[in-house]
Amino acid sequence: MKTSFLLGSIRAIAIRVHFTLLIIVALFSWAFATQSVALLSFTIGFGNLSAHLWLRAVLGTVLAVLFFACVLVHELAHSLMAQRQGYGVRSITLFVFGGISQMEDIPREPRLELQVAGIGPLTSVALGALLYLGYTLLQTANGPLMHEALATGLGTLAFYNFVLGLFNLVPAFPTDGGRLLRAMLATFMDYDRATHAAAAVGKGLAIAMAVFGIFYNFWLILIAVFIYMGASEEERAVRVTLALEGLKARDIMTAQVKTVPPDMSISALAGRMLQDKHTGYPVEREGKVLGVVTFSDVRAVSPEQRDTTRVSDVMSTSLISVSPRSSAVDAFRRLQRANVGRVLVMEDGRLAGIITRSDLLQVIQMRGAGVQ
Repeated sequence: MKTSFLLGSIRAIAIRVHFTLLIIVALFSWAFATQSVALLSFTIGFGNLSAHLWLRAVLGTVLAVLFFACVLVHELAHSLMAQRQGYGVRSITLFVFGGISQMEDIPREPRLELQVAGIGPLTSVALGALLYLGYTLLQTANGPLMHEALATGLGTLAFYNFVLGLFNLVPAFPTDGGRLLRAMLATFMDYDRATHAAAAVGKGLAIAMAVFGIFYNFWLILIAVFIYMGASEEERAVRVTLALEGLKARDIMTAQVKTVPPDMSISALAGRMLQDKHTGYPVEREGKVLGVVTFSDVRAVSPEQRDTTRVSDVMSTSLISVSPRSSAVDAFRRLQRANVGRVLVMEDGRLAGIITRSDLLQVIQMRGAGVQ
């Protein structure tokens, strides 16, 4: 099941929307339409606007969409800065807690990570200041209903952009503040230790936030869980990257690959899997790889149809592959992104080897234990 859909692309960066964003947009729309809160010098929401509920609902929906457009601008700032520094960016996904940029690699040089991480909060605060200027200019002048609605909308967006910028300075992964903290720590300790220290700070803040949330606000507990999981994931990702650093696909692949023909029956394939203790095979004919068939494909065929169903009927033709010269880290990331159990190693259109998830995990464990 797909959890996100493609909205478009900017500078070859795919813009995706996670289904959870639709839920939060609906909640924000209703809150903006029915509530009005005076906070500091801001009026947030259209609840006190002298208009029918349907009009306030439309305004609330527009405002919620514009807010997440501001979140997209925040993430684009990160991505464009990363591209400027020579790092690839695959996509930006907007979801319930905001947005996340999927970069091919995280800058390891502290100065570069400071630039990439810091540009997001700076952009949000600058955008908030610009919106606040428009809000103050409109607020001082009397005007019709839509004039008041525009002023309220600008003030609300300004407030939330300030919040977005400041929240992302919290020193906890996966926020920008966690990366800024790591970059500063990495100036006087190695990258692994800096990541571990920054993750520990983030986990500590998450635990404190969860305890506070038990007594005061349930949403704080959800945010705390998000931060704790983000800190753990960042720590784990860096350890994997360091463990595989310097290795190429050819260093860890299995060169002698067992394949199956496309006209093999599923019942024969099931017997082959039991005999070889393999859960997946490349499908090959006359030296050409046609697809990959796995145990999940076998299981999807009912027992009474396995004698008449062929491998070609159920195999996946979407090949996840790397070249022998690709980094082991790239192979690992391709497995993670596609959520598959194996990646093919292809050279000049021919199958040169295969790397399974088990192969990678074994290398990570061995190198993590100091075995080179």
